[in-house]
Amino acid sequence: MLSIHTNIEAVLHKQLNKLNALKPGGQTLDRALSAGAGEILTLSRERIHTRGQGTAAAIGAYDTKPAYISASSHPAPGEAIGRHGTSVFANGKPHRSRYLPGGYNEYKTLIGQNTGGVNLVLTGELRDSYQVIKTTEGYGLGWTDEELRSRADALEAKYGKKIWHPSDEERAVLKALIAQYVR
Repeated sequence: MLSIHTNIEAVLHKQLNKLNALKPGGQTLDRALSAGAGEILTLSRERIHTRGQGTAAAIGAYDTKPAYISASSHPAPGEAIGRHGTSVFANGKPHRSRYLPGGYNEYKTLIGQNTGGVNLVLTGELRDSYQVIKTTEGYGLGWTDEELRSRADALEAKYGKKIWHPSDEERAVLKALIAQYVR
């Protein structure tokens, strides 16, 4: 008589456990989404705040229209000097701002933060507060401070570009990373 022995029950049980771990709230799905969000955070910070790139193109260029920047700004543009190169007005009162013929672009150069294009970094607050946020559906990127979220929205409106949305490259990295967990 022919007798067949199989481990199909153990194999099916193992596969069922893997599938359950991929359900919302499952341990594998949570680890994959958490790791993916962390990786996208690192990549997007570098893309936006180092390379000055939005989702698909450069964010923009700093204004070169002459401007006055307060000498008490943080970071300061240097000592207060007027348009004619003096530190006092004709009436003897001191200037409180610095005239920069190259505008905001010159200011970013003076403070050592000009990367050749807009990188949305002055104090670093927007960049440093951009973080992974756990949600009811997984993980996202953003700010827990509503004022910073509003500032980010205003910058996207100002430059007319999606800035904090994942780029195609970042989406591909995310898919590849999640695929490693789903094996």
